[in-house]
Amino acid sequence: MIYFKENSGRFPGVEVVDVFLREYEYGSLASHILGYTGEIDEEKLKMNKYSVGYEGGDQVGLTGIEAIYENVLKGSKGKITYEVDPLGKPENIVEKIQYIPGNDLYLTIDIDLQKAVEEILANSITQLRKLKESDTGENYKVPGGAVVVLDPESNEVLSIASYPTYDPSVFTGEYLRSTGHTLTTLKMNFL
Repeated sequence: MIYFKENSGRFPGVEVVDVFLREYEYGSLASHILGYTGEIDEEKLKMNKYSVGYEGGDQVGLTGIEAIYENVLKGSKGKITYEVDPLGKPENIVEKIQYIPGNDLYLTIDIDLQKAVEEILANSITQLRKLKESDTGENYKVPGGAVVVLDPESNEVLSIASYPTYDPSVFTGEYLRSTGHTLTTLKMNFL
């Protein structure tokens, strides 16, 4: 990456672009709980919540846990400032600020129960959509549904399922990687 940046004049049409990559180990499982992230927009940057420590291009939680606990999950960006020679090549590090990772967040969701609940909900809705109404003969219109499972003793949330669901990786760089696209092919401008 540094080589391409330093020699950008030799590679017209090639652009180095930073892409935020978030991996979802369980695919679409619990996607409504976890939510997804995306690039902060100008409207959000004007809000008090994002007035300190955010700038254009930053990734923020947009839905679910990602949005609700943005202030807990967010770390602090690092920075390296280089002294460069007249040709623009780095010679010395002038300033180095180490990044601070965000905090971990542990949920009470039982992943095996979550999977079973999501499957049962999806199958139930699919089956209901196949049934016919007795008075009209038309299929039942079942747009979706939701289930919440709580532990009655501890009040812990064990599962929250919503159908239809979505794949959160569609909103991240992981989707690009899983579909076989590379950053080079997506960002190259041919002259």
